[in-house]
Amino acid sequence: MPKVAFTVVEDSSEEVAALVRTLHETQERLLELAGGELDAVVLPGGSSHLLHHAQEKLRRNEQLLQRQRAELQALFEVMPAMIWLKDTQNTFLRVNKRAAEITGLRVEDIEGKSAREIFPQEADGYYADDLEVIRSGTPKLGIVEKLRGAGGQELWVQTDKVPLCDDHGKVTGLVVIVHDISARKEGEEELLRINRALTMLSACNEALIHAETEQELRDQICRIVVETGGYRMAWVGFAQEGEPWSIVPVAHAGVEEGYLSEIEVTWNGEDPFGQGPAGRAVRTGGAVVCTDVAGDPTFAPWLDAAQQRGYRGVIYLPLREGEHTFGLLGLYSAEVEPTSDEELALLQKLADNLAFGVLTLRARAERRRLRATVAKVAEGVSAATGTEFFEKLALKMAEALGARAAFISELLPGDPAAAHTIVAIVDGQVAEGFDYVIEGTPC
Repeated sequence: MPKVAFTVVEDSSEEVAALVRTLHETQERLLELAGGELDAVVLPGGSSHLLHHAQEKLRRNEQLLQRQRAELQALFEVMPAMIWLKDTQNTFLRVNKRAAEITGLRVEDIEGKSAREIFPQEADGYYADDLEVIRSGTPKLGIVEKLRGAGGQELWVQTDKVPLCDDHGKVTGLVVIVHDISARKEGEEELLRINRALTMLSACNEALIHAETEQELRDQICRIVVETGGYRMAWVGFAQEGEPWSIVPVAHAGVEEGYLSEIEVTWNGEDPFGQGPAGRAVRTGGAVVCTDVAGDPTFAPWLDAAQQRGYRGVIYLPLREGEHTFGLLGLYSAEVEPTSDEELALLQKLADNLAFGVLTLRARAERRRLRATVAKVAEGVSAATGTEFFEKLALKMAEALGARAAFISELLPGDPAAAHTIVAIVDGQVAEGFDYVIEGTPC
């Protein structure tokens, strides 16, 4: 330990003697404060150098501290994360610029304010997590939640909350570090939606293999969309040719609650009920995505009914036969969520498979009907001859095809081309034969 020299100018003053005694008694304390650099004490009559080196060291330390504070402040401001320092009463003590930017406010407009003033809707939920950290003294890390920013923008964030303690270990506040993970979260959710579409497509193909009737297939696809795909409601509609160009629902599943019977949908481009996304899908033959029905003015005619049932987004997928669109598959979601090109392509593939299945089952049903017709006709005329044969043939053909009338005719010579009915069946009864000009008739 360095020595400390005291120079005392002769003076009989009791005050001076007392000062010297005091200086001797506090020598160790002075050395501790000055780091061993105290040189001398000069009493009255000489120059005073008391604590000169100590003061110089304190000045240098203060400059170092100021520089370190400036560096920390610069680091605090350039951090890409949002940083909030809060006390135990849910008041913001300090925030960085990134945190202020998210709120749309200035730093000085946030510091000193309660969290309820800045985040009126979310503050209580945030504070519940804060209290866990304050009471336990243990950090709470990796909280994945939504943060509402300026203008109502919603961000996915990952939040870490770490307690701040005094020298006695008492929690006096906490630091909240918030990372914007929206891009990562959106990527994860897109992957989930793509996998969901793949699962639906696989289930659709399975239904296509086993369906016996067109209605069974339509119903099953709607159930798959709701139960496997997680959509709130799904429906299949067929486009009617001719006025009023309606799109008629033929199957649905999920939370429908009378929606389809309440609304009117057409594919007439000049009709307000045909200018929405459903009508556009039929007219253009392309998929139409309405991410947020509340933000699409063309969906206005159906908005109230949709919101009452919790529909927030819709996708309409055309059912096509070559270049012709004969219907649509509508998917209604309970959330506003984006649809990537890859996911949309998979959903359209599902709709294409449904269309193929419908047309295949229709063709299969037509073949069965024709076979039944031939068998019925053959059975009805097998024992008949002459005029009776033709009468039974025409009658059985009308019955098999569900027609009101059937004719068997022979061509007449001359011009214009004409014919004479050998047998005429009308409403199940034999009618009198007649001649007619062929032009303009279905013959």
